[in-house]
Amino acid sequence: MARNTHPSPGGASSPDPKGSVEDFAHVNTIVMDLDDTIVSGTPPLLAYIETLYEGLSRVTRLSMAEIAKGFAEIRLNEIYAFTKALNQHGPLREKYPHGDLNERFAHIGERANKAFVDALQPDPDFVAAIERWHAQGYRLILMTEGPGSATTTKIDPLPFADALEKIVV
Repeated sequence: MARNTHPSPGGASSPDPKGSVEDFAHVNTIVMDLDDTIVSGTPPLLAYIETLYEGLSRVTRLSMAEIAKGFAEIRLNEIYAFTKALNQHGPLREKYPHGDLNERFAHIGERANKAFVDALQPDPDFVAAIERWHAQGYRLILMTEGPGSATTTKIDPLPFADALEKIVV
């Protein structure tokens, strides 16, 4: 919660814990969180994983357990980078010992990324607030603890992406 450390005109800050207009008179920057504030993080992640796992299983005829096992072995990668780490996927590499698996299954990765983006549902009230704050001249900074690749994927299609002055991952 932002609080103005300078007393309001009248001698003191507002007793209201939310503050008063005067308490925020000198605020020129708004810092926001991405996941579960502007967008819900879980549905897009589930859409990405389901599309990736089901697509690989259908095309390769590997079981879902084998697909999951291969990704568990390369867990050091960001989950959103799984589509670029298929060459390290043990069960896939055993079945397809030659060639670039990232390239071979790029169409599945593209579908998984599209499912992720399609599942993003920014909170309309928050989007309206961001647009209003931008129009009012506030500096808008986004901070998130999510992986960088996911942050870019989430922000790029959002209608207010250009309003953000800085993104801190």
